Amino acid sequence: VKSMTSNHVPPGVPEDDMRVSPQGSYGLGWFVLGDYRFPAMNGVLMPEGSYAHAGMGGSMLWVDPLNELVGVVLNVWQFDEGAIPGQDLPRLTFGPIVDMATAAVI
Repeated sequence: VKSMTSNHVPPGVPEDDMRVSPQGSYGLGWFVLGDYRFPAMNGVLMPEGSYAHAGMGGSMLWVDPLNELVGVVLNVWQFDEGAIPGQDLPRLTFGPIVDMATAAVI
């Protein structure tokens, strides 16, 4: 688990090589909260060391070890005809949901 949730992106990787967010921190299947916050995923209350994964249909799972919090958002959206999955995604921001859950715990 420690290896899965540790950043495996070496310093100096060009932004063009980062698919989701430039200068992001990625573990093995997880976005890892380090120096960079993923704008669509991380609330301002999510502490460093937290990790998350978002799905294609608008779902998200995050783990906040510091506050012993695990959160899941299940959401589904339908693509318009002709939309290209992975490119024509609606903009969904999980930050406020993460902040509400974290604020309720702390």
